[in-house]
Amino acid sequence: MIKILKKILLFILISTSLYSQGQVDLNLTIINSGKYSLSSFLDPNINLWQVDIINSYDGENISDLRLEVDMKKDGITVIWGVSKPIQLRSGMPISSRTNMNFVGTDLSASGFDDDFYNEVQSSGVLPAGEYELTVRAYIFGEYENSTQNTYALIDKENKRVNKSYESEQTRVLLNLNIDEKIILLTPANMESIYTNPWFRWESPGFGTIQNPITVEYRITVALFNPELHSSLEDALNDETNIYFDSGWNQNLTSIERGTPEQMSIQYPSSERELSCGYQYCWRVEAREYINDFESYNGGIWGWPETAKSDVIYSFYYGDALSDDQISSPGAYINTVRPIFNFSNVLCANSYEIWVGNSDDPEIQNPIWKSDYFQNTNYQYPTTANGLSPGNTYYWKIRVNPDTSPGPWSNIFSFNVNDISFISPIEQINTLFPTFNISAPLDIPEYQLLISDYNDIDVNQYNILSETIDFFPYDLPVDNSIMLQPGEIYFWKVQTIDDNGIYTKLINDNSQISSFRIQPIELSFPDNGSYNTSLAPLFQWTSPIGVSEYVIEFAEEFDMDFNNVIFSTNTSSSFFLSSNLSSNLPFENGTTYLWRVRPIINNQEGNPSDYFSFSTILDNSNLNTFNTETNNYGQIEFDVSLTGINGKDINITIINGVESADNYLIQISDNPDMNNLIDEISLSANSLSHTFANDSFDWGKNYYITIIAYLDEQIIGDSLNPQMVTMPFEPGSQSQVDFNIELVYDLVPSLIINITTTIENATNYIMRLSKSADMSNLLYNELISNNTQYTYDNLDRILNFGETYYIQLTPLKDNQLHGISSSIKSIFIPNVTAPQTTDTPFYFEHSNPISSSYLVEISTTEDFAVIFYNQMVESNNIDIQNDIFSAGTPYYWRVRGIDENGLLFSPYSNIQYFVSTGQRASIDETEQSNITVSLENPTNGLMISTKFPSFSWETYENAEKYEIIVSKDLELTDIVWNSQNIFSNNTTYPSSGSGELSYDTIYYWTIRPINDNIALADFSTPFSFTISSNFIPECTTPKGASEEIQPYFSWTKIQNAAQYGLIISNDDNYTSIIYNNQNINDNIFQYPNDAPSLKYNKEYFWKVVALSNDGTKLGDYSNSASFTTPSGIIKFEFIFGQDE
Repeated sequence: MIKILKKILLFILISTSLYSQGQVDLNLTIINSGKYSLSSFLDPNINLWQVDIINSYDGENISDLRLEVDMKKDGITVIWGVSKPIQLRSGMPISSRTNMNFVGTDLSASGFDDDFYNEVQSSGVLPAGEYELTVRAYIFGEYENSTQNTYALIDKENKRVNKSYESEQTRVLLNLNIDEKIILLTPANMESIYTNPWFRWESPGFGTIQNPITVEYRITVALFNPELHSSLEDALNDETNIYFDSGWNQNLTSIERGTPEQMSIQYPSSERELSCGYQYCWRVEAREYINDFESYNGGIWGWPETAKSDVIYSFYYGDALSDDQISSPGAYINTVRPIFNFSNVLCANSYEIWVGNSDDPEIQNPIWKSDYFQNTNYQYPTTANGLSPGNTYYWKIRVNPDTSPGPWSNIFSFNVNDISFISPIEQINTLFPTFNISAPLDIPEYQLLISDYNDIDVNQYNILSETIDFFPYDLPVDNSIMLQPGEIYFWKVQTIDDNGIYTKLINDNSQISSFRIQPIELSFPDNGSYNTSLAPLFQWTSPIGVSEYVIEFAEEFDMDFNNVIFSTNTSSSFFLSSNLSSNLPFENGTTYLWRVRPIINNQEGNPSDYFSFSTILDNSNLNTFNTETNNYGQIEFDVSLTGINGKDINITIINGVESADNYLIQISDNPDMNNLIDEISLSANSLSHTFANDSFDWGKNYYITIIAYLDEQIIGDSLNPQMVTMPFEPGSQSQVDFNIELVYDLVPSLIINITTTIENATNYIMRLSKSADMSNLLYNELISNNTQYTYDNLDRILNFGETYYIQLTPLKDNQLHGISSSIKSIFIPNVTAPQTTDTPFYFEHSNPISSSYLVEISTTEDFAVIFYNQMVESNNIDIQNDIFSAGTPYYWRVRGIDENGLLFSPYSNIQYFVSTGQRASIDETEQSNITVSLENPTNGLMISTKFPSFSWETYENAEKYEIIVSKDLELTDIVWNSQNIFSNNTTYPSSGSGELSYDTIYYWTIRPINDNIALADFSTPFSFTISSNFIPECTTPKGASEEIQPYFSWTKIQNAAQYGLIISNDDNYTSIIYNNQNINDNIFQYPNDAPSLKYNKEYFWKVVALSNDGTKLGDYSNSASFTTPSGIIKFEFIFGQDE
């Protein structure tokens, strides 16, 4: 295929000569644009050139006229041909021939220069250079042969003659190939766009001023799929992936005169919908439009191929979500319900997410497919297959799954944090451990599994299987399982999803922990002791939870206790053998073994290790008791708290030990009773005592035991220590609360009202900070115990437009007493600007009220030149009408001034009015050839704001200028006209003018005025178009918001480096509560350190796209509003029939 270079053949007539030798004359004319076909230099379908043959022979027929066509380039013949005989009849003085008469069989001979032919063959255009197109007329002759260099005329006798031609006509052509192509402009190569694109390109300017031509264009758009296409060219040749083909469209036609022309067309909404996230390519072709030959398919100047853009551009429609657009989940997450958070894709109407497990990294068989959803955050639902802690998952996302699905994103992964065991681990001192784990959030249910050494993988859970809702989990005291002292246990946790299904097979769960319960350890008598009494005290330690024991005795060598010589039960961790009958089990000088078994759930557990002891050899000094006369029992006593503060411990012995003559009552701060706080000995006749001890601390645990004595010997069984808990000091568990009032007295002041005081508190600490974490305190001082405090510290003046955080802490005698308040914030609003009204020069006060006000009047809304300004102390001013020019538009505004004459409030809204009377007419100038030079917007500029700034060169002696902005070039459809612009620049006003529309062409012009006389004509209008591509669209929140700190999101703007967000109490944005001009993404959550939003209140917000330096790329978006939640929490209680 011949590659057609996009070049213009500019044929410029250099010279014309007409020779009249003989009686046949020629007149050669170049027609149309001078285009030539490669297959036939004489195109039979188009008149490219014409020769008129003039017969001057009177009454004679000419039967054998021949025409020779000779085209030379740089003096060398490159194309030539000789016609067959032509007959000229008498009475027909003129006969015309066109290029269509000089093709094929009409020629007796023709040829191309080989080098020229090859050059044309490779380039597809007529090579640059100077050409001579010559036509010669011969009569009475034939060619001797078909070679130009050897041809000659012969006469009728077949003899060579040197007769010269009758006539010759030559046209000299200068063919300039301009090395400019069809230039593709927008969308730029590899650009991302978010709406149906405008395709714009620039022609290098086909044709010439002398020979304009009509050029029609064709644009083709195709989807590029790298899996199917090796190049963009392949995509455009794949008809199944063509999304738009304009065809040869007369709407894309341009009359071109050799200067560059811009053409454009928007992707039609009626065409195949572009799929978000895909890459597309496009190309433009051109050909000359031939009015009289509609089926013509040639290219520019008749070459076989159309002129094409020498490159193919591609663009992305929207964005396939890239890695940097994904906010969450991260690589590691601490929840089984991750939130998929990502940046909004502007062309996306919906999204879809697939999740695969660790066995499916390509996500061919997803464990979950989301519904189609619209928000840019989506939480893994409870109805999906539950995610398992410790596992890796893969996910991908695409846009518009329900219409034209976009491409899948890259595959991302996340790891759900595994369960880690907190307790019990290693050795514990209780039969009822508290099981606790660190687990990811949002697990609805767990199964706790426990096994012993027979099932260390805990697959059979031979000890316990318990379904629970949360951790920590206390093993119930009344459970039926038997955890044994000294045993090792293994445990693991299975997670269960909301569907009641294990998230992991039990055999695949290798996350196992173990613990050992403290064994029963014998302590007295020591192992191997000797000279032991025949009625010794036996003591041991045991894990908490053993309520009864069996103490067993065996002879020295019966280590397995096959023949227990004596055993007895006890509820204490000691045993007094003196309580036995007179038939003592021990003999003098004998070694015995002893051990202890726990009794758990009425079943004997595993025994302790054994100890040995040897009795004394002589029992003459042994105190023995006659059990028939000494029937000892167990002490029972009651403990209660009494006294004014409830801190006195009253102990009453209910059942004493028979025969006891006194009791020792001991109080300790630990259950081992090794740190006595107090003790007292009571006689058997005094069974009650009250400890009034100021050393008992508020809220602390204390332990009490009572030992019975008879003749200074311990008798009876003792219970384990009994615990009593001191009450908390009044007020120590209460939280102080307060509210804040904002008042103004020269400066903002705060009134702190303590609504919940703390009993016994002597004062409070007030902390004031600008940070929510209370760092960098501005104020940290003691305040009185009064219920109201006013903060008006002039050393630390509170600023307008700032948020402050306050916390109160209660003290008693300079020590913390009670619970600090929650941290509360208060936003001190910016000073609200005065509000102008429709009545000129009457306005509402600022808030707070300013000391005075500055009133300003201008003829332009940008107040570039102030026409009038005046200070007033009231909220209105009378201005005489005679200061205003009749029938003239004016703008006025107000701002507050403080008592020091400094600026206090922002400017008010701007009001517009037209003065009374008829506007003075402008006398026209006589200098019609002089105009003002326009500067900005430049001609044809695409701008991004409905309020453009205009500027022009200063005109000498101009007092002011008149500007016109119109929808038409003739300036008849005027949208704004002002004759009172007093500088060489101004801004399009928001009032007193028609609203400009996006994607519409406007024209503007200026003329200078002095004393109502135009100094010059209106300048030649410049045009501009306002693009809507730089205006974000607010997406969320709108209407009712479920969050008090909502997420704000908007459409992404191409080339925006950051965004500015404004939130206001009103839709005029005069009471702004939050303004952030440095947001890096198009999704943003209302921050904790911003002024707190109120419940059940409507707020207004808008957003603007910014460049790196903070310059606005376009206008603010349309305003959106949302209403915060009510703040009311509703509970529903459901009672069963039996409750």
